[in-house]
Amino acid sequence: MKAENNMRELIPYFDSDNASVESAEDFWWCFETATERFNNATRLRMFAARIRGTVGERWRLNSRLTVFETLKRRFYNRFIRLTKEQLLQRLFDATQEPDELVEDWGRQIARY
Repeated sequence: MKAENNMRELIPYFDSDNASVESAEDFWWCFETATERFNNATRLRMFAARIRGTVGERWRLNSRLTVFETLKRRFYNRFIRLTKEQLLQRLFDATQEPDELVEDWGRQIARY
């Protein structure tokens, strides 16, 4: 229990109401890395303690999560994966700076 409490303090809170895809990815990497040695029940408890915001709380309470892999898949689908509309909007909003090389700009938008 002490190890769980110590590790929980290292994991940042996830503000689901104001989260971007990038912040969700960062949170998930930190969470998954920090909890990899714990069992399913402990990981789910630690996740519940680190999520904040009405969107995340409602999502978590409406999900029946008993296995960590289910949490992982659902978190990815809800907070990390971009919808087609979001992806198109990012591509439309991406602009090449006047002094930016085409290769650099191409690498930037290829991440989407």
